[in-house]
Amino acid sequence: MKKAIRILMITGLILLVNIDVPSESGEVIQGCISYAGECAPPASGDWIVTESCTLLESASVKGNVYIQDEAVLTIGQDGMLRIGNIENNVTPGAWSGEGLSFTVTSDGRIQDLTHTYAGLCNCKFTIDDMVITSNNFSLHNTGIGFALNGAFIDATHMSAQISVNSPDCALSNETITAEKVPPFTVVSSFDSPGGYPTGLTFDGTYLWNADWTRDKIYKLDTSGSMVDSFDSPGPTPYGLAFDGTYLWNVDADDNKIYKLDTSGNIIDSFDSLGTALTFDGTYLWTTDTSEDKIYKLDTSGNIIDSFDSPGPCPIGLTFDGTYLWNADCSEDKIYKLDTSGNIIDSFDSPGSSPSGLAFDGAYLWHVDKSEDKIYKIAIE
Repeated sequence: MKKAIRILMITGLILLVNIDVPSESGEVIQGCISYAGECAPPASGDWIVTESCTLLESASVKGNVYIQDEAVLTIGQDGMLRIGNIENNVTPGAWSGEGLSFTVTSDGRIQDLTHTYAGLCNCKFTIDDMVITSNNFSLHNTGIGFALNGAFIDATHMSAQISVNSPDCALSNETITAEKVPPFTVVSSFDSPGGYPTGLTFDGTYLWNADWTRDKIYKLDTSGSMVDSFDSPGPTPYGLAFDGTYLWNVDADDNKIYKLDTSGNIIDSFDSLGTALTFDGTYLWTTDTSEDKIYKLDTSGNIIDSFDSPGPCPIGLTFDGTYLWNADCSEDKIYKLDTSGNIIDSFDSPGSSPSGLAFDGAYLWHVDKSEDKIYKIAIE
């Protein structure tokens, strides 16, 4: 949707305000206003928009943007406007509110923005008022309304005034507020494809889930839909890891760790008594529930290091780039550890039988083998 907005600079805030513009002021395409006249910001300094125009491509403004009275700046379907620079405090983590959810990454970018209102009215959905306590943000047109993209936020909540330009929709001028989701909160969940989910890993796009009762390894999208599956190499598949090219799977009955291609073909294997598995970019990490140990291994299976697990049943393991996360099936806890085994934090698992863990760059994913669920968990 192409949507007319006015940007007002107000003491530390940027307020995006919808302006009622008669249809004859521009060309109406499928109920959306489009202004003739392409425009772009200057290479440096402030951008002062004196006449109505449309930004068709991505652009950055180092200074402020002032839209003078009677002028309207339209962000086109493929346009994006970034104001300011990247140096700003942010509040990373998951945010959600009625009809609205998104993630702020550690570098301040907004990802995975969804709004349930959009599907009701197609391109006639609009966000009228958006308050962001920062002077750094980007905005792009999604085709059904504006969505933040790469926004830089320093706040604990974001409010949006929702209006719908259609008599067929019940919504009118409803206000929704997205609040920062507290750490260790379940953001969403879905049923696992099998009846006893154990291992979990993330390959950058898809989740992979091992199931003990069906002896299967499933490839899933992050909504839980099955994309593919293959038979596990052993009879009791547990931990899974992905190294950028290959999957690794530990089998609790064979006492082996298998290196697999993503079609399930065995590339290599070595002996191991592990249950959980993860990869840190160089080394594999596995757990031994009988010894209550966490081991660091090279990719040939040689032990590099080890330390005691924080609980007596270390059954899930993942690495977030800095820290290890370990699920314990006896204490029903998920622990955040440094790579020497020191406990940084912990929280109760959402289900009664925690198992595999994965990290997607923003969220922790977790399977529970008695609930037959896969959980998406905010950790910041």
